[in-house]
Amino acid sequence: MSEKQAIKDIKEVTKFPQYIGKEFRENDRLKEGDVFKNGFILRFCNGLLDGQEEPAIETAGHIEYWKAGHPVRIVTDYFDTEILIKDDVVTAINKR
Repeated sequence: MSEKQAIKDIKEVTKFPQYIGKEFRENDRLKEGDVFKNGFILRFCNGLLDGQEEPAIETAGHIEYWKAGHPVRIVTDYFDTEILIKDDVVTAINKR
């Protein structure tokens, strides 16, 4: 699926589009582990949003799975909607 055929823009579906591909550091080291901020849980691995097997972003009724700083799956609308993403392009939106 080309970018022109995307169902929605990636920036419309993630709560943190500004974090796509962004490297985070703390005290000159790559950020690791969980951060609790403003009602969100953010998980980092090697300085990038990446929850490994867990969601990288969690908040009430919304979770996002990221791999190496890029969203791959989002479950939102209090878990009624699943959004699949490949190479920063939304490939499917499934209502439950």
